[in-house]
Amino acid sequence: MRTTFYHQFYWAITEFPFYKTILAQPLRQTLLYLLYLCAHASLFVTLAYAFHLGPEFREFGIWLQENVPPMQVSEGRLRIEADQPLIQTYPGRHPVTLIFDTTGKRQDLARFPEPLLLFTQDALVLRQNQTLETFPWRDFGSFQVTPEQIRDWIGLIKWAYFPTAYSLVLVFTFAFKLILALLFTLLALSVTSRYQVRFPFPAYLAIAIYSLTPAVAIETAVTLTGLSIPYLEVIYLATTGIYTYMATSKIMAEKTAR
Repeated sequence: MRTTFYHQFYWAITEFPFYKTILAQPLRQTLLYLLYLCAHASLFVTLAYAFHLGPEFREFGIWLQENVPPMQVSEGRLRIEADQPLIQTYPGRHPVTLIFDTTGKRQDLARFPEPLLLFTQDALVLRQNQTLETFPWRDFGSFQVTPEQIRDWIGLIKWAYFPTAYSLVLVFTFAFKLILALLFTLLALSVTSRYQVRFPFPAYLAIAIYSLTPAVAIETAVTLTGLSIPYLEVIYLATTGIYTYMATSKIMAEKTAR
């Protein structure tokens, strides 16, 4: 019977004797399993973020269309077609304050919720975590903003979200999991060293990569629910460590019993 990724995924979680069968497999096959694992996890994570954050993104987009006045930047100066100062605060779960004021009046930014964006005649000012950052308009060139353009930009973001987010999550996830697996090879090495046995490096890496499987499954499930679990990172590392230790110990116990 042909062994598929899904067979290996199931066995990596439920059967420690399975780890003995991956010791001699090529490094390419091990890395391919990690890629498939990360591809599936990244897919669910990307969809989960869209599901949990999508409604608020749509509400924020509608709010922007209704509350951002027509603006134009030309020759490093901002012109706003509205009475000023104009202060708009998004009332969603994560408030955002926009202040449009090209009159030069000083605003007490500390009394407004963060993050805050102040649109002055010469620059865009961002206040976040009680820190101010200034971005001169001359660095942006000439452009204009209208409610219709905001609607078009939001539509473009919706179309670009999945391929962009999925690609970024996949690359980050694969790199991060590979680094973690390399670290956990040291744990597997320490177990075999007690028996004065040394495996080839690809065998240690295979044990560590497949031991990531239950932790990745837990992490993905938590992300899908949208819940915030304290010490999830600790649970992740502990689960991987336990599987790495138990799988290597099982392999060595079978070898010494022969």
